[in-house]
Amino acid sequence: MNQIEISNKIKILCNKILQKKKSELLVICNDWLYYKRLHPYEFEKYEKIKKNIFVFILIYIFSFSKHLIKNFIKLLISISFYFKKQNIDKKKINTMFVTYKFNNEYSLKNDSYFKEIYEKLSKESKKFFIVAVNHQKDFLNLKKKIYNYYELNKKSDLKLEFNIFFLTLFFCIKYLIIGISKFDNFEKKFYLLLSLSFLHGNTTDNIKYYHQIKFLIKKKKPKSIVSIYEGHALERVIFRAAKKINPKIKTIAYNHTIISSNYNAIFLKLGKINDPDNLVFANQISKKIYITKQKIKKQKLFCVSKNKEWKHKVIRDRKYCLVTPEGLDSENIKLFNFISDYLKEFNDLKFLWRFHPIYFGKENSFIKKNFKNFSNFKNKIILSNNSIDYDFKISKFILYRGSTTVVKGLSKNLIPINLKIKDGLQNNYFLDSKNFSNLVITKPKDLNKLILDNKIQNKILSNKKKILNDYAIINNNIKTKYFI
Repeated sequence: MNQIEISNKIKILCNKILQKKKSELLVICNDWLYYKRLHPYEFEKYEKIKKNIFVFILIYIFSFSKHLIKNFIKLLISISFYFKKQNIDKKKINTMFVTYKFNNEYSLKNDSYFKEIYEKLSKESKKFFIVAVNHQKDFLNLKKKIYNYYELNKKSDLKLEFNIFFLTLFFCIKYLIIGISKFDNFEKKFYLLLSLSFLHGNTTDNIKYYHQIKFLIKKKKPKSIVSIYEGHALERVIFRAAKKINPKIKTIAYNHTIISSNYNAIFLKLGKINDPDNLVFANQISKKIYITKQKIKKQKLFCVSKNKEWKHKVIRDRKYCLVTPEGLDSENIKLFNFISDYLKEFNDLKFLWRFHPIYFGKENSFIKKNFKNFSNFKNKIILSNNSIDYDFKISKFILYRGSTTVVKGLSKNLIPINLKIKDGLQNNYFLDSKNFSNLVITKPKDLNKLILDNKIQNKILSNKKKILNDYAIINNNIKTKYFI
């Protein structure tokens, strides 16, 4: 089987279990079961399934032992752990937002997802509360204090840690037995990997978050709760926790990015308690694809972007190519390897490398570990510390794979160039565009040829209006009623 066939088989098995066992909290909390989209990084979670069965069993024994020891240590630590209290008053609010904190400079003004919505709610004197999922180790370490703010904690008291330890172990053994009973080697390996996933940190964290969200809903009594919506387990956990405390609460999903037809988990129907009541989309194409896939009647769908006039400008005589990797190590490495190969052959382009915010403060250590020959290209690969708008201003092209920044780049008249890895899964948000919207390359010679072809570049810009009215995230239709 090739990579696409394996991916589809895994997707079918994951969907079947989620839909059949949607009433079980631990299944809903297990992020491994959510096959989010046909994406190279997503496949990495399951790649051990390709191993020879005997090698696979050795890997399983090692992984089982490692996770069990790790979870037991967490249990021991919780005995002496003083749960860092966060003072939460009982003042009622209109809505609760669950967002992500990427570093200790987080504030309402630089929230990557909801900053414009917070501003509108504040102007209308609507009371809201922020719950942050911390992507860093600096728990509750903010440069500026934020009021009406709570940070989800990956640690908990002894009682809950004890319950989690034995409950996840029980589910692990349960699916281990199911796996052993399978005759088909593929299914056997799938169920064994599933059994391990109940011991993963993501699963145990989501169980803790579930209990914390319930506590916050009890305390603050919001009329609605809003979560980012990308297809992760945590989003369903948030909706489930809220409905468990208040069945009448309005659960709202905000898809801030671009959905493609390659998505999967975001379309799953997992029951009223786990599904959002309303969905808000950041652009028209995502809403269109969702409607096509779902044929929804009960859910209310909204969009914060609507059509506008897009200015067409003549291509500037620039020789900079902006590079915008996703916040994934493997995607950064793929793009860097391509660029280094290009610069070994050609000397006609400079690259502006713009890290995803998740790498804030860790850029140099990441480069040192993963970009071995970076120093050879210091004058040709420039790390950007500028604003995104300044980078757009000085660039002519934007090289990307799965980054949605490409859409804003096109709005600023950059030419989108998508890198497709030979024999790999295509990672391109313009995949569903009915217009000629981007250039796809697989090798350095392709790029060299395209940067000299003004005719084909102008063809993309002539389609700009049609493309952007589908894909652009311009937030010119934000209404607070969508979020309360």
